[in-house]
Amino acid sequence: MTSRHLGLRIFFAVAAAVALGGSRVSADGSPPVVRDALGETVGTYLGEATEVTSVYGASAPLVWVARPVPGTEVRLLVGEEGPWDTKSIEPLLYESEDCTGLPLLESPAKADEMRSAVIFGTDVFWPEQAGTGYVIRSAATLVRAASDCADTLVAAQVCCERLAKAETKLAAPVTGVSLASLRLSPPFRIDRDTATN
Repeated sequence: MTSRHLGLRIFFAVAAAVALGGSRVSADGSPPVVRDALGETVGTYLGEATEVTSVYGASAPLVWVARPVPGTEVRLLVGEEGPWDTKSIEPLLYESEDCTGLPLLESPAKADEMRSAVIFGTDVFWPEQAGTGYVIRSAATLVRAASDCADTLVAAQVCCERLAKAETKLAAPVTGVSLASLRLSPPFRIDRDTATN
């Protein structure tokens, strides 16, 4: 099956979910889930990532899923062929002006709220705890090549931007795991008829 056919299949699955009475609830009242090729739950379906799909120029729709990880639940961006990089969507935050020191990610104030994740290459990162106030003076995105950095390259894959004005944000130190440890087996599909495993 070509990637175009795969993309059309996930598009029609999302369209069908909306047409059949809303994409947020399955026939038994539980939220739909995204499953992998082995039938295992990738995560709870949160909705189509239309703003990201167009920015990335993805040929097939991308969706957000809530995925349990050690200690919390994170929001992952996935397409039918697997997880997508979110390195340019969720920047690493720093109190320094030059992206040195402890890397942080924005995090909700409550420990039980879902946290956004950064997928980059073969790893996934998220805030390790609920957010507290930090004064942020610089932000970094992860890049694959030096030519991808429009600002200052401060390490092999870290592109740093000094903020024009310091901002106080709820954030927390970064933790993460390898994507392989999540044991995901693409292709993925939306399943409206069964609750999570």
